[in-house]
Amino acid sequence: MRNAFTARRAVLPWRNKRALPEPEAAGLRERLHRELCSPGGRLAYIHVPFCANHCLFCGFYRYAHTADAATRYASLLAEELALGGKAASVASGGVEALYLGGGTPSALSARDLDRVLSAARSHLPLTADCEITLEGRITHFNDEKIDACLAAGVNRISIGVQSFDTGVRRRQGRKSDRNEVLRFLEGLRKREGFALVIDLLYGLPGQTPEIWRQDLAAAIELEPDGIDLYGLNLIPGTPLHKAVGLGKFPALGGLDSLGEMYEIGARALAGAGWAQLSNSHWRRTLLERNRYNLQIKQGRDCMAFGAGGGGSAALYSYAVNSDLEAYERAVTMGERPIAGVWVADELHPIRCAVTAGFEVGKLDLAALTACLDDDVGQSMFSLVRQWQSAGLLDLDDGIIRLTLAGRFWYSNLIFAFDALLSESLAARQSTERSSIVTQASNLQALRAELAKNPGGILEALAVQYGVSQQAVVDALPEEMRTCIAGSAFVDVMQDLAGWGKMTVIVHTPDVIMECHADVPMGKLGHGFYNLQGGDGPLSGHLRPERCGAIYFLRRPFMGKETLSVQFFNTDGDAMFKVYVGRDENRELKAGQIERFNELERKLTAQEAA
Repeated sequence: MRNAFTARRAVLPWRNKRALPEPEAAGLRERLHRELCSPGGRLAYIHVPFCANHCLFCGFYRYAHTADAATRYASLLAEELALGGKAASVASGGVEALYLGGGTPSALSARDLDRVLSAARSHLPLTADCEITLEGRITHFNDEKIDACLAAGVNRISIGVQSFDTGVRRRQGRKSDRNEVLRFLEGLRKREGFALVIDLLYGLPGQTPEIWRQDLAAAIELEPDGIDLYGLNLIPGTPLHKAVGLGKFPALGGLDSLGEMYEIGARALAGAGWAQLSNSHWRRTLLERNRYNLQIKQGRDCMAFGAGGGGSAALYSYAVNSDLEAYERAVTMGERPIAGVWVADELHPIRCAVTAGFEVGKLDLAALTACLDDDVGQSMFSLVRQWQSAGLLDLDDGIIRLTLAGRFWYSNLIFAFDALLSESLAARQSTERSSIVTQASNLQALRAELAKNPGGILEALAVQYGVSQQAVVDALPEEMRTCIAGSAFVDVMQDLAGWGKMTVIVHTPDVIMECHADVPMGKLGHGFYNLQGGDGPLSGHLRPERCGAIYFLRRPFMGKETLSVQFFNTDGDAMFKVYVGRDENRELKAGQIERFNELERKLTAQEAA
């Protein structure tokens, strides 16, 4: 439990992600949660950056609460929620969990809480069973506010108690004493229609194992629906970190002490019959679903609102501007106040599977390594056997189950697997870089070939020269091709729907399939562009986020001039092609030529603007 590692590793949300430069990020902002989204349900997060005071241990403090500032902010939040609701494709998946965090959301007035929650319900596609969580503190969280929250749909309230001990609380800047905390929670417990969750923190200055046992006993006796246990993380720059450094507090207990307290807490809750949902969360009743906390670790898309909030959509993560003035300027101008965008690497789904599995103490290692190169899988199994010898986990038929010690050190296990994945990706990229010289030589030969004979079969040339199909198109003479960003996918498809009968081709190594038909209109839903072909020959579901580029091509083929719009995915492979149709004389249709040229000019002008 206490000596497996020399330090606990933090699993930071931005790990293994690359910040996008502003021009690229700007082009993605409006596509987040509309075209760029994962299939299935999603989450939403609303950030309230105000606190009544700065607790010494907290690294999330940003702004002191004032009534006027909070009311203005609530109004801005309502506007931002309306903007976000319009930008997002409602049909891309319902919001299964909404979380109001901070800061201290309960610092808002009853009226402002109602305004924010009502805006969320009006503009976000909340599911019928959506878990709606409000983080709160005892200070200022009166009956009027609680009534407003419950009336507006809140069904989970998480109270940051941290400790019941008056001395421990006062040293951290908490104003309520033990009796006040107990009275408040007892009153809250008597209400119905929501899950009550108590957050406790272990490792605080002056919090001995005996005080910790008393904290646990008090929480269990209150019979909330859930209890969360978090170890103190001494964050550099916080008042507590400074105070310890100046000797105003005695040195905090080390990993031995934290490990002991985690074990005391886990055994106390298990002994009281509580079910463990994750490494930090336990429940007494089924009212506590802990849906947001579990699904965010699974990598679910999360729509974020509020200054300082963070969200994600498919492989992309983003931050809402944390500066209140900049946030207000953007919202009042009708713009999403997104300050930065990051993109994850190609192993992101596997990293999420690792995090989600270790978070709940169970990971299917056999299934995970089946998705990886053999050497990476072997390295993972070797590492797991070491951890098994150290008593951190059990391995049975390829399934990892963490022991109590493993649950305490789970972030280190995630960090180690992350490092293996990063090493394997770096090795693969190094191999790919070494082939660049060969590819450059091949491309030079390909350009020479296409200059003489631009009517070759693109797919065959890609195989012959060892390059992607998109690289073949890029090697065509410049006057034969116009490249448009893949973000124009929906606009192009909706324009094509008015051109009349054309030829649609899907060409893979195994299939060449043609269809002569009108391209049907479509609409976005569940992460797809859904063709509404009805009983017609063309229907289906296309992934806009996979479209990396769209080409308008003019080139000879089989002795005739052709015009086509060709769609390529982010790997450089052809998705499908749409050829301008021919009339009864086998000539290109004049009306479609006009539409082709018009759309090409319009999109080129838009990209140049």
